[in-house]
Amino acid sequence: MGRAWKALLAAMLAGLGSWAREEEQKIGVKVLAPPDLSIVPGSFQVVIEVAGGDQLEQGCFATVLLNNQEAANFTLANTPVQQFKLDITKIRQMVYDCVVVVIGPGSNYLGVFDVVTIGVLQDLDEDPASNDNGRQWTEEEIKESMRRGRVVKQGRSEHADEILGSMVEDDALDEEEMECGVRSQDSHLRAFGGLLRLWQGRRVQAGKDDNRAGFTEKMVSLAQAESMHRELYQAMRAASPDDPAMGMEGTSGQLYEQTLLYHLLSLSQEIRTVCETGFGAGHSAVTWLSGHGDLRVVSFDLAKLKGQEVGERFLGSRFPGRLEVVHGDSSWTVPEFVSTHPDLKVLPTPWIAWPDRHPQCDLIHVDGGHFDFVPWNDMVEFGRASHQSTIVVVDDAPSLGDVARAVKVAQERKIIQEIGCWNAVGFDNNTKNRHLRGFCAYHYNVRAVLAFRRME
Repeated sequence: MGRAWKALLAAMLAGLGSWAREEEQKIGVKVLAPPDLSIVPGSFQVVIEVAGGDQLEQGCFATVLLNNQEAANFTLANTPVQQFKLDITKIRQMVYDCVVVVIGPGSNYLGVFDVVTIGVLQDLDEDPASNDNGRQWTEEEIKESMRRGRVVKQGRSEHADEILGSMVEDDALDEEEMECGVRSQDSHLRAFGGLLRLWQGRRVQAGKDDNRAGFTEKMVSLAQAESMHRELYQAMRAASPDDPAMGMEGTSGQLYEQTLLYHLLSLSQEIRTVCETGFGAGHSAVTWLSGHGDLRVVSFDLAKLKGQEVGERFLGSRFPGRLEVVHGDSSWTVPEFVSTHPDLKVLPTPWIAWPDRHPQCDLIHVDGGHFDFVPWNDMVEFGRASHQSTIVVVDDAPSLGDVARAVKVAQERKIIQEIGCWNAVGFDNNTKNRHLRGFCAYHYNVRAVLAFRRME
């Protein structure tokens, strides 16, 4: 199942406007200045380098984002290596994540990024009042943030090296053997590509096992999921007429392409258990649970937002017995839950046939805490409940700093491998700015699955 399923998901993501990279492509982006985790004056320069521009199609550009707000765009030429400089002046005194991403035609993210964090201090002769109206961080706050950032960066790197060291011991492992699980016979998987073509208004090239009635059934299922989203919003509005968002900054239901992909995944009979951090008000859980009837969701959430109680009550009534929400900090609750629930722990042989492999985490959705160690911990701790075909969907990657860092470290250490991304730069009505929104899908390196089990 493994390779066919991953290749199909990559094709799905490509159909939604993303770009799945081939291994031979050598495209990279690097922030040359300012240095990561450095303190800079109120006026400074961002210097970036893009390699492999000669492999990109025309119309691509590099976007610089400061705390996920679009700061500048640079058109990429058809040359192997190119550098760009951006002068930053008179911005608020605070800490910024500077993320540089490569964007393709249509404002779609192409899966190449780099990230640095900087603390901006005003020049001594600068009047803070001349900046925007946001709160100015104190110098002590900025220095403390940089100190904490260095601690997190070192700790994350050391943990990644520990996992990598455990993975190296399995170099003799035959990866082909690890992929010898029973191949999928799920007609939903074979129908995904056709469904996307239908959705985009193209003629459906139905396979011998697909039929238009099946596609129609899926369209009806998606419409039901959308209806469930509207019911959830109405429940939130009834509970809090003055603030129907109930403290929610953003949800997966706000991006149509994201809802569509999540729902397609939820229709696969091979996804029986979804493990996620970040229940929020239940928008992603609604999408998962609106799929086939054998799918269950285990969600971990701090439970500090008003919408959480409304969403948990709403989903409990619509999908009785299929949702479990664990309250508390996921850095503690996820490892504790996995340790005390043997049905979620990795089985002795990760290549065991599908019918005997449930219920583990067939799909992992990382959308909880976006700062410090939390996104890294979520990816690694869920790995203990994964198998070699588990799909890992990370929201807001790479748009937010610590999420981007966690993903980058995991990719550099070969702990995860990217399947594809759907991200786009667009205007947000709440912030009145353009920023990057979307998600990426990954799968664990099969050696990492064994390393997670060995390190328990």
